[in-house]
Amino acid sequence: MWWLIFATTAAVAASSGATRPAKPLRAYVAKARDFAGYRGWARIEVQPHKLRGGPHPSEPQLLYIQPEPPIGATAMPVGTRIVKEPASGKGPVFAMVKRSLTYEREETGGWELFALTLSKRDLGAVNDRRAPGNVRIQWRGVGAPKGAGYDDHDTSCQICHATAYKNDRLLSPPLRLPWQGLPKGR
Repeated sequence: MWWLIFATTAAVAASSGATRPAKPLRAYVAKARDFAGYRGWARIEVQPHKLRGGPHPSEPQLLYIQPEPPIGATAMPVGTRIVKEPASGKGPVFAMVKRSLTYEREETGGWELFALTLSKRDLGAVNDRRAPGNVRIQWRGVGAPKGAGYDDHDTSCQICHATAYKNDRLLSPPLRLPWQGLPKGR
């Protein structure tokens, strides 16, 4: 009889979707496919903000994040992907991925930086939450190659992001830590 009770309990647990909490990732190496469909992720419009000497676009940006960290998080978990593109859909698309706690720790605080290339069909389609399906990685690493940053400035991404070391190297105001979630109305 005990085996019947055990089997029934196991079957109920399996069918209810009961699972152990996922272990935190130790490392995450993003591929181009990990950015496909990013316009369907949590999204917020970010108004232009001037940073000390940084060459940044003067138009609103759309910021996407996947997955959102737990409320109260003081750092983004490994595997967090953030994509930023101009709200107009015209201009460079940049991304950050929390690769590991040790990846280029002094330079980027564990973030790997990217420039993404979209297909012509997906350029400008910022309100199509399914697009883009075809994303390619133009470059990746601790910063842009010479001439590949914002407005072809030679300033490396990590130079500015390093100034936000108390906020896990995140500069956009909606990404303040400890995490309280994205503002309503996204």
